[in-house]
Amino acid sequence: FPSHDTYLNALRAKHPAIRYGSRRAVKAERDQYAVVRAYLNDCVLILYNRSDKPAKFELNVGPEFADGPLQDQLGTLKEAKVKNGFLEVSLPALSSAWMIVR
Repeated sequence: FPSHDTYLNALRAKHPAIRYGSRRAVKAERDQYAVVRAYLNDCVLILYNRSDKPAKFELNVGPEFADGPLQDQLGTLKEAKVKNGFLEVSLPALSSAWMIVR
């Protein structure tokens, strides 16, 4: 299996939004942070939970993300779906997720 760093580098290479994209913070709190990165047709939603408890994220991710399923590239979240421009997910303690359109 490739190392974690190798996998993250491959994701960065595959998604120009991570390197060049605009940034829009959709949640910025002490232990929870979410940012939408968008570049041309590539969009990535990055979620961080620094708390030692699960955290609920209720986010307005439109217009970057249309309604429909998202896939976590890190495998932290099993399923997520944008509905009416909003996304609701619970992120485990001390974890992160990189969401893209499925």
